[in-house]
Amino acid sequence: MEWYRKTFCTVPFQNKKRLGASKAMRRLAVIKLKELLLEKGITIRKLSRLSDIRPAALCELINQKRINVHLHHLTRIADALDIDDMNQIITFEKIED
Repeated sequence: MEWYRKTFCTVPFQNKKRLGASKAMRRLAVIKLKELLLEKGITIRKLSRLSDIRPAALCELINQKRINVHLHHLTRIADALDIDDMNQIITFEKIED
């Protein structure tokens, strides 16, 4: 599907064709883990140890290669980085067709 091209996971937000509009709008889920690691000065290996998540899985998240994201991975990452707001880890971008 074409909406997988930018990120690992997309969430169809709303199909406006059903509402009578001509364009469909979707949202892409975007992981901002790379920026967080740079900001906090933490390596993937150290985050892997702190969060008990495989380094390969973290690399896939960082490089936007994962199709599915496990909620327990996000909570482990938030705990390891001492983050209270999930918006620091994941955001949604609007895409219009």
